[in-house]
Amino acid sequence: MIRAGYGLPARLPAPCPLEDLARANRVALVVMREGRCRDDVVETYRIRFQEGQPAGSEPNLGKSLRRIGQDPARVTGLADAPESKRALAAETAAAKAAGIFGSPSFVVGGEVFRGDDRLEDAIAWHRHGRLG
Repeated sequence: MIRAGYGLPARLPAPCPLEDLARANRVALVVMREGRCRDDVVETYRIRFQEGQPAGSEPNLGKSLRRIGQDPARVTGLADAPESKRALAAETAAAKAAGIFGSPSFVVGGEVFRGDDRLEDAIAWHRHGRLG
């Protein structure tokens, strides 16, 4: 759920699934390796849900990368490279093996918590080995 409390009030509906989801995820992997994943995700979602421009394609892709000080041609070149495609496949396989089937998901001690509304439960599980 996108909420104004996160600074991302949404203009809905937002079409799903994304046509370029795999590319958006590969871009996220590239910027994650460079320590900019959070910034990229926030800008990508801001543009998607406030301006109606889908993630993973233009104009969202270039705009979000420029807003976080990245060169879109460089990042998309890395994201479109075979190494990034293999890395995304490996990350996807690891997520499936952990029991993840949606986003956001949190895995704590082998327990999967799916959805933003389960974040507090995941934190409690981490702290106490149980809920509450």
